[in-house]
Amino acid sequence: MRYVIKESQLKLILESSPLLMVMRRVNKDSMGEFVRNAELEFPMLCDEFSDGMGYVDAVIRWAVDDFLTSDENIFLDELYDEVSDKLVSLCKNWFGEYLLNIYRITCIENV
Repeated sequence: MRYVIKESQLKLILESSPLLMVMRRVNKDSMGEFVRNAELEFPMLCDEFSDGMGYVDAVIRWAVDDFLTSDENIFLDELYDEVSDKLVSLCKNWFGEYLLNIYRITCIENV
């Protein structure tokens, strides 16, 4: 038995992987909430990080991991690392300067 499907139907089937669904949910507002929650995980940022870039990396990695691990199917997907790296890069563009300024203002003696 053979099925004939339209190109749009094929595209829908191929794009229904968990990771593609994640990429569709990602936007600056949704990731901003995860970044704000991740900031709370590092209350002693001046003691924990010697420079602002370490702080930025840690907060964004935490936020992305939190976002991606909220769904077990995504966490177990073989493309997890690739998507994680893309999200980290995207979030650094969106929130990197903001987080760096937080570090500079809070840890003025370390700058």
